[in-house]
Amino acid sequence: MYLSLPSDPARLALARRAVRTEMTRQRCLPSQIAAAELVVTELVANVIRHSAAQSYELGVHRTGTTPGAITVSVATTGTPPPPACVPARPLTGDVPDGGRGLEIVDALAHRWGVASGPVGRHATWVVLAPTGAPVPRRRTPCPEGAPCPDPA
Repeated sequence: MYLSLPSDPARLALARRAVRTEMTRQRCLPSQIAAAELVVTELVANVIRHSAAQSYELGVHRTGTTPGAITVSVATTGTPPPPACVPARPLTGDVPDGGRGLEIVDALAHRWGVASGPVGRHATWVVLAPTGAPVPRRRTPCPEGAPCPDPA
């Protein structure tokens, strides 16, 4: 499923509903559907908050490399994606009001990353394991100012 939606916070529920409907049609587990809805919420919120894109393309499809896995993607054209890494937490005890979205995505994902395509197209993709639970792996945050590695 691929669906073009406006970058409008009032339409975020439509994106979640489309993901839930498609994943239910594909007989995904409830835990996997819940993880996908949360991931879509975070990725679309990043598009709305951090880009000038007027719309985005939401994708949901089976992943061929891991049986039962689903890939969810959010793509925009003409705007660079946010860094493809989990930012390092501040060393002080201060807790920021936001900025936890990619930490949530990272915690739920089997793999995830950002891909750039033709004509300024950028997509953030997330592979969700069949159980909806992530595969344990070591996460390395990007240091300030360093290029972000592929988190796969």
